[in-house]
Amino acid sequence: MTATIYNVAERAGVSKQAVNHVLRDLEHLGYLELRPDPDDSRARLVELTERGRALVDAMFEAAAATEQALVATLTPSQRRELKATLTALWQR
Repeated sequence: MTATIYNVAERAGVSKQAVNHVLRDLEHLGYLELRPDPDDSRARLVELTERGRALVDAMFEAAAATEQALVATLTPSQRRELKATLTALWQR
């Protein structure tokens, strides 16, 4: 997945400057790569590295395990409400 810093900032609801600082830290930790956008010399593209993709996969696995553990303790009505809430949060 590739995005621009502007896309990341917009989705997070923060300024480009704020997200740029975080992305630089993640780049230094090896989770993503920032490179020039060939279509816009002012923009930079953000792309996950193999390490970053592995982290995202681990996060999804942890979220799914947590959801399954919660679902096992809930009534059917509570399960539907949990699913609706998680879906709404994900689409944000």
